Amino acid sequence: MPSPDTPPNANAGSPPVDLCLVFDIDDTLYLERDYVRSGFETAGLYAKYEYDIGGLSTTCWSLFQAGVRGDTFDRALAVLEATPPPGLVSELIAIYRAHRPEIALLDDAAACLARWRDRAFLGIVTDGSAISQRAKIEALELDAFVDLIVVTTELGRAYAKPAPGAFALFETASGLRGRDCVYVADNPAKDFDGPHRLGWRTVRVRRHDGLHAAEASRRDVDVEITSLAGLDAALGYDVADEQDGGNIARRLVGRLGRERRPGRGKDERV
Repeated sequence: MPSPDTPPNANAGSPPVDLCLVFDIDDTLYLERDYVRSGFETAGLYAKYEYDIGGLSTTCWSLFQAGVRGDTFDRALAVLEATPPPGLVSELIAIYRAHRPEIALLDDAAACLARWRDRAFLGIVTDGSAISQRAKIEALELDAFVDLIVVTTELGRAYAKPAPGAFALFETASGLRGRDCVYVADNPAKDFDGPHRLGWRTVRVRRHDGLHAAEASRRDVDVEITSLAGLDAALGYDVADEQDGGNIARRLVGRLGRERRPGRGKDERV
């Protein structure tokens, strides 16, 4: 069974930290619609040059914007009145999942990851096709920022969100638990129940262009923000604290949690 991967330089030379900060990928660190468009363009080029079917990518994108999900290639081929050869849709799906996406971290996400890189135990938990998610991780260069990446489909169904199994791996890896851990994600339907059940704090990034922006948050979301530029404030972190050399994680005292007791660090966990 594959195990979560840890970059070779994880926490190398870093001082002890007492915050575990874990992120989702899609619509949290970049816009998922950018990945979708990239996949349609790649699949469309394949259909054009291998089967002389033109207009597939633009038709797929129009259907996606209209809310079509799950059978987009089938419906696009029908709109184009194309007679696909046997197995073409399966080929297109495979190409979509395996393509190297043209995506990039949002500015606020890149700044947030850089700001917290040496101040917390950072991680990723993501669902979805392992091939697709690994391609996104590579394109976004997330290995350079985080200590641990968990792609749940590599570990089995028991680790898929909303189950708490993937999040428990971070408690083991970081030596932290409960409200010393924070999950930042976007999808209220499945992202927050697992960490909430473990007593984690939860932050929803409700981006205007996110695919789940219209869905209301549930009781397992502690606070909403519209950009990761607001994460520090959501955690109750005052930028002035950094100037006195104090441990940033120990000063996360705001809307999401209780003030930390002095001396309560990883060595005191049971």
